[in-house]
Formats: sequence, structure tokens, C-alpha cells
Amino acid sequence: MAADPKIRTPIVCVMGHVDHGKTSLLDRIRGSSVVASEAGAITQHIGATIVPIEAIRMMSGSMEKIPINIPGLLFIDTPGHHAFTTLRARG
Repeated sequence: MAADPKIRTPIVCVMGHVDHGKTSLLDRIRGSSVVASEAGAITQHIGATIVPIEAIRMMSGSMEKIPINIPGLLFIDTPGHHAFTTLRARG
């Protein structure tokens, strides 16, 4: 956990065109299979995932010795389909 409680979790918004692997990338990071449950393997909603800094350190390997003063990362996954353009604009 971060040493300074005033430091907030940075937000990473994953955006892109339909069927380019946004949710698949996040599935790999969080060890899930959200893509498999989505209709046509296309994300149908905005999702959020907090990844603790300890998990990021384990995945990155060489970062273990680098001092990082954040609690983790908040990933926001957005649908890439054109039908969700207004949904993303509001978010």
C-alpha cells in the first residue's frame, strides 16, 4: 500500500475500436475471463477493476526494487462498438 494516504489511485482508461483486445488485455492482467461471457465476445458495458500495487509488482518482475508510492491502478474498460459512443462520451 502507498506510504502517503493522500496519494490516490491513478485511473487508466482503456479505449479503442471494437474487437481490438481491450477487455482481453484486462482479463490477462486480472486473471479473469470476462470476454468469454460477453455476447459475441464484445464488451457490452463499462467495467472497472482495481489492481493493487503488489499484483503489479508481481506481474512486472523487474519493478520489485523500484519504490512506487501509489496504492495500485484503477482500470476503466469501455465498449468499443459505435453504439456505445454516447456512453463513453458521458463517462
